[in-house]
Amino acid sequence: MDYRRQHIHNTGVYYFPLNSQAQQNMENAFIHFSNGAPIEYDPITVYERSISIIKQAGSVAWFDFSIICGRPRSQNDYLALTKIYHTMMIENLRAIKLNESDLILSFIYLVDILYDAHCRLIISSDVPLTEIYLADKSQQPFQRTLSRLIEMQSETYVYPEMIDKTLTNL
Repeated sequence: MDYRRQHIHNTGVYYFPLNSQAQQNMENAFIHFSNGAPIEYDPITVYERSISIIKQAGSVAWFDFSIICGRPRSQNDYLALTKIYHTMMIENLRAIKLNESDLILSFIYLVDILYDAHCRLIISSDVPLTEIYLADKSQQPFQRTLSRLIEMQSETYVYPEMIDKTLTNL
């Protein structure tokens, strides 16, 4: 049995609804991916701006959705975070209303950058994945983001090193 993948296989990386089980899954994922590194709670600094965190350890950072996406951030901020962290956790994701264009754009930019940098993304949310943004289904930017979020939940995305090992053993 591959215990490194068991957590993801059993619980995934998108936890819904927001309840004690989702919180426990987030804690377990944090412990799993931080590999026992010392935990820090101090805000992090990106481009001389402070960003509050829930906690961080090793290459894992845990944010609240309203902090990481609900404040003015540039794509460069998200890109800088991918240079430091290989796993990002976001709690309290909520439905984004149609009139919250800045918020949905920030979320789209974040997912795009994490996807392109192949960073893990672990989320706890009060809505199912398909109900994050209920705009017109023809709105391509979010449809691409939704597709990426679905792919980012796969074991091959979460554990690419395991796939690489399998391929080299063929």
